[in-house]
Amino acid sequence: MQIPVRRPSRVDSTRVARCAAFALAFGAMLPVQASAQDVIRFGASLSLTGGTSAEGKRVKDGYDFYAKLANERGGINVGGKKYKVEIKYYDDESNAQRATALVERLIVEDKVNFVAGPYGSGSTFPASSVAEKYKIPMSSPMARPRPSTIAATNISSPSSTASINTPST
Repeated sequence: MQIPVRRPSRVDSTRVARCAAFALAFGAMLPVQASAQDVIRFGASLSLTGGTSAEGKRVKDGYDFYAKLANERGGINVGGKKYKVEIKYYDDESNAQRATALVERLIVEDKVNFVAGPYGSGSTFPASSVAEKYKIPMSSPMARPRPSTIAATNISSPSSTASINTPST
C-alpha cells in the first residue's frame, strides 16, 4: 500500500518564504540590544495545537528555516557585528487571549528582542497591542490588515507612528 504524501502547495511555500523574509528584514533592523552572548532573541506565540495548528506549524517551519539559515551564515549583521538567532516558542492553542498573554510573557519574562507574530489576524491584533505597549518590534506576515486605517509603528523609532489606509475588501 502506498501512502499519499501531501506536498506543500505554492501558497504554503510562499507563506513560509514570506514569513522567513519578514523575520530576516526586521531582525536586521533591530537596535543593538542583544545580550553579552551576542544573540538576538526572537519570540513567537504560534498555534501548534487547536483549530489553526496546521498553519501554525508551517509558520514555525518558516521561522526555524530562517534561524538555521541565518546562523549557518554567521548570524545577523547589526552595525558590523554578527548576532546568532534564537527563537523561543509557545503554543497559543489557536486562542487569541492565550496568544496575547504569551506575547507578554515572551517580552517580560523571556526578554526577547523581537516578536514574530502569531498565525492569523484574530490572534495578531490583540497580541500586537502588547508588543506596542512594551515598544518591542513585531512582525506579522500571516495577518491580514484591517480594512480601515491602522497604526503602524516605525521600527527604527518605536515611539513614532504613522497611519496607513488599507483598502476595504
